[in-house]
Amino acid sequence: MARKESPETFGAYAVTIALYSFVVGISDAGFKNFLLSRPGVVAGSGDLYAVTSSLSILFISAFFLLLTLGGYSNVTVHLWMAITLEVLALSVLHKGVMFEYQLSDKLSVFSIFDIWGRLVYGGIKILSYLFWGDVLLSIFVSASILFLFYMALIYRTFGQKGLRALSASRYLESMRLFFREWRGWMPFALAFLAFYLHFTSNRLIVSFLLGEEALAVFAAAYLLISLGEIPVSVIWALYLPKVSSGGYEKNIHLYLLLMSVFSVFLVICYGFFSLYIFDSVFPESYSGASSFMLGMSIYFLFRYPNLVFEIFFAAEKKYLFFTKFRLFSAVLGVLVNALLIPIYGIWVAVTCVVLCEALITAFCIVSKFNAKIDNC
Repeated sequence: MARKESPETFGAYAVTIALYSFVVGISDAGFKNFLLSRPGVVAGSGDLYAVTSSLSILFISAFFLLLTLGGYSNVTVHLWMAITLEVLALSVLHKGVMFEYQLSDKLSVFSIFDIWGRLVYGGIKILSYLFWGDVLLSIFVSASILFLFYMALIYRTFGQKGLRALSASRYLESMRLFFREWRGWMPFALAFLAFYLHFTSNRLIVSFLLGEEALAVFAAAYLLISLGEIPVSVIWALYLPKVSSGGYEKNIHLYLLLMSVFSVFLVICYGFFSLYIFDSVFPESYSGASSFMLGMSIYFLFRYPNLVFEIFFAAEKKYLFFTKFRLFSAVLGVLVNALLIPIYGIWVAVTCVVLCEALITAFCIVSKFNAKIDNC
């Protein structure tokens, strides 16, 4: 796409992906994680579809108005309309069926279906774009297929019961539980919001301050960096039920070592890609993105150790404490980006991603050190 489309179109696509990531991430407002936790089990059963569908439709509509009235290009608005079905598929259907598998402790079974579905979806998106050469059409076709795939998966797994879960029969009951137990899910919602502000909002700031053409170069680097985030969601999904039930290992030093080694491996891989492969994949107009990607890859040296800290804070019922760390660094990053990007350019956003994550690592280390002193 970067080779065939103009930087403006690629930048518009990056804006829609940034908004798309927000809706998919915030659609359950942390309610899924709450229902998987011990307090959530005690509070009562809830229909996750009621929450995810309500919040998804709310944010999809709000962002449509933002793009329409906020001075964004017609291409951005049309891309957002085309990707809506994909947003609903991932924010409502995917989360709902994944939640049911997590409750049954069969996440590995779901992962097999999910991987195959994503591969078929990705293949159709690429082939349809190569065949028609139309970004909007390829996104709409692949999004429709992804939506139908998760509908079929729900029916295959749960039969008529699964489709009834999408109805309005339990809607009011589930929404009452959602609002009543806000203290339980709020830390998870704040944690996502903080991470979004830290890792994704800088794309919107770059677009607003420097334009969609500058965003296209930054987004090319970000697109590849975001691939390194995939194991994070996998590890979190696997460990959260165990952490919530009390079944977790307390050897934090071993996990920190393993994640640190993996982080160094990732940075080496990104360095190799940046130096020897990037220029053959992206056109010459994106040449500056390779150095942005190399700089941002240092972020992983802190991201994966922070994941270990995050899991252990959740296990020790101090997740809100960790969330405050991330929220503080995220707000600081947004302020620095907004003030300095117009002066020094995209390198401010690159540096902020790394330094804000390093700040969280420092907070966690100091917190653990102080906890040890208190226990002496």
